[in-house]
Amino acid sequence: MPIVIAETDDDALLADHYHRHWLAMGLSAEEVAPGWRDGALAFIAAARRGRAFAGFVARDADAAVGSACCHLVERTHPAFRAADAGSVGYVWGVYVVPAHRGRGIGAGLVQA
Repeated sequence: MPIVIAETDDDALLADHYHRHWLAMGLSAEEVAPGWRDGALAFIAAARRGRAFAGFVARDADAAVGSACCHLVERTHPAFRAADAGSVGYVWGVYVVPAHRGRGIGAGLVQA
C-alpha cells in the first residue's frame, strides 16, 4: 500500500484522522474541545510554515486509509550528549481506518 507525503490539500484529512484517533482512544464527543478542527488546521499550517512538519498518508486506491504526522520542536531540556540535536521530533496523530488495521499500515506510516 503506497504511503505518500501529505500535501497541504491533505491537511483537512490529517485533522480529521487526528480527531478520529482520539475518539477511537475513548475520548467522548463531549470532551472534544470546541474549535478543535480550526485549531488543528492552524497548528499544521504554522508547522508547515516553519518547515518543521511532515505528514504521511496511506492510500488504498483513491481512499486514504491512514495517516501520521511528525513535528520538530526545540528541546525542552538541555542536551547532555555531544550527539544530541538542538531539536527533537515526535510522531503524533497516527491513525488507520479500522477496516484496514492489522496489515502493518500504522508501522509503515511511523517508519515513513
